[in-house]
Formats: sequence, structure tokens, C-alpha cells
Amino acid sequence: MLVLSESLTGALERLVTETVDVILLDLWLPDSEGMATCHRVASKARNIPIVVMTGTDDRTLATEAMHSGAQDYLVKGAFPGSAIVRVLQYAIDRYHFQRELAQRESHYHQVLNHVPAIIWTTDSKLSITSAMGAGLQLLDLDPNQIVGKRLEEYFRITGEAEGAVRAHQRALHGESVAFETEWHGRTFEVKLEPLHEPEQAIGGAIGIALDVTDRRALDREINF
Repeated sequence: MLVLSESLTGALERLVTETVDVILLDLWLPDSEGMATCHRVASKARNIPIVVMTGTDDRTLATEAMHSGAQDYLVKGAFPGSAIVRVLQYAIDRYHFQRELAQRESHYHQVLNHVPAIIWTTDSKLSITSAMGAGLQLLDLDPNQIVGKRLEEYFRITGEAEGAVRAHQRALHGESVAFETEWHGRTFEVKLEPLHEPEQAIGGAIGIALDVTDRRALDREINF
């Protein structure tokens, strides 16, 4: 059902009592003009996709509206009615897809932050691009705290750390690498894999490290 409102105040009042699938918003209303209109609607309609209508093909205004929460924009008179319907449907579909993606990403990060391991990625120059997992606490690190650092910089190339850097270099050449290393007084089992880009080229490495310090200590007691 199509519901019309001639003022922003009236539209905002209807949002409180009516279920709305999508908002087609004219930025120039009797009681509100320009981007202020978009900001006010976006703040009240946080769970409703918005498509903005502008009187001219003002790319700057359209871009600002998109950054303020609008899904898309239309220029008045530039599209037939059938095209407007498609734009509105696309805005609804894209909005729900983005929400689902955001929820999945939030769930993914929650899981990673509770996994007793360290999971990280690097780019092709061995700069760290992500670092997650509850195991970071063992190294006194927060998630993604070391993003941007090169492996050489973080490890400082001493002892076993030099071997870890070489292992990453092997992963960049397509190898699956498994090794054990000592770091911050803990023993870690590490598995590295090449990180493939969509074109199948190797764009970096992905690794997972499990703290096996207690297991190794138990093994030594059993075998003593």
C-alpha cells in the first residue's frame, strides 16, 4: 500500500504507528529542506530503507544522502513509474542483504573473539591485515591491535621468530606450512595457508595458532 505525506512532521508521526517497507523521500518539504530532511528521517527510520528524490542531478547532494543512510536516489522526472518501482524494490532487497551481512559479520567476530586461538592474515608483503581470537590475550594484545605492522617488525627477527617469517614466505609461494614456535614464553602450534584472491592469485597468508604449552608440559611429565 502506498502512503503519502505532504510534510516531514506528518511522515515521522506515521512511522511510529504504521509498518513501512521503504521510504521515497523528497528532500524539499514545507517543513524541512535539503540534507536536514534526510538526517531527520534516517535518525527516526533506522530499520527502513530510504530512497531520496532530488530536483536536479546533483551528484554531491546524492552522495551525501547515501552517506547519511539513504540506499539510493532518484532525479524527479528522469525515470518512468516502472523504473521507480524497481529502484524501491532493489533498495529493500539491498538493505536487508546488508543487514544480514552485518549480522553475520558480527556473529563471526564474536565467535573468533571466544575461540582459544589466534587467527590472522597478511598481505603479499607480509603486513598483518587482521588478528583475531581469544588467544591474543596470551600475548597481551587486543583484536587487530597489530594490523599494519610487518611480521619482521612484530617478531623483530630473533630466534624462532625468524623461522616464522620464513614459513609465511613459503605460504606466499603456495605451500601449506605447519610448525611449532615459542613466543612470549608460550608454545604454539601454527598452521599457515596461502590466501587466494578472487583471481586465484595468492594475495597473502592466513594462519591459526593454538597454545599447546600445557599439553606439551603434560607430555613431558608422562614421558619422564
